[in-house]
Amino acid sequence: MRIRVQVIIEQAEDSVSETVGAQTYDIASLERAAGEVTGPETLGLTLAEAKTILRGVQQVVVAAQAAAHVEARRRCPACGTPLRLKGYHQTQFRTLFGTIPLTSPRLFRCRCQALARAAPEQPEAPASAGSFSPLAELLLEHVAPERLYLEAKWAALVSGSRHRKMLLAKSGCRPNAVRELSRSRAPVCPNRHSGVSRRDDAVTSDAIRCV
Repeated sequence: MRIRVQVIIEQAEDSVSETVGAQTYDIASLERAAGEVTGPETLGLTLAEAKTILRGVQQVVVAAQAAAHVEARRRCPACGTPLRLKGYHQTQFRTLFGTIPLTSPRLFRCRCQALARAAPEQPEAPASAGSFSPLAELLLEHVAPERLYLEAKWAALVSGSRHRKMLLAKSGCRPNAVRELSRSRAPVCPNRHSGVSRRDDAVTSDAIRCV
């Protein structure tokens, strides 16, 4: 039999997105032959299949949320004028289920905002207010808090070399990136993400196994 895993995204009625109707994304297709089940080890998903599915779902959800956030910022909040596009750049968001590449647009600020910010004692201030990136404002660290927490936890519990091996095996990062993460995330204080660090050990263990 064939098992298909899909994600269906339906826009809310009051959504600012120009996309109409539901969007369907194919995540994975699994094949299971008849009579293949011979014991517990052949039931359900393998770890590799689960990681692939989680990574695919995460990529679709993050991309959809990022696109909705950008679309909501494409108009001036004060006067409603559509903001002009300056250009695009590539960015990424690192999560427990993989690194998600994103295309980040940069928008010019509205003229009315520039005029409103001009100081009274400087009537000759230029009207240009520069530009901004909605995703850059949203993703200040480009890393999910759960991933930061687990990286700090692993760094505190194991030696440097073993920590790098764990990150390499579980996150799929490049070796150079893992070495950099080991150095940069080790001093991170878990209290910074207190909402995550208060989770009990059972939840943390499950998260580590699922990475």
